[in-house]
Amino acid sequence: LLPAYASELNPVEMIWGYAKTNPLANFAPTTLDALIARTKSATQMIGQDQSLLRSMLRHGPLSLRLK
Repeated sequence: LLPAYASELNPVEMIWGYAKTNPLANFAPTTLDALIARTKSATQMIGQDQSLLRSMLRHGPLSLRLK
């Protein structure tokens, strides 16, 4: 269990931080549908990059066992 707010302990925060500064940087959607589509695309791209995900997990202070 994670504390109520501890962004440095939550690997999902690293994913969102990466998404906002890389695939979604400078993206100004004109509709909510465009935002949803681009966000889904960005998170799917991140999810397919195992080395990126593993680096985000290693960066955090939690001790996780990676296979």
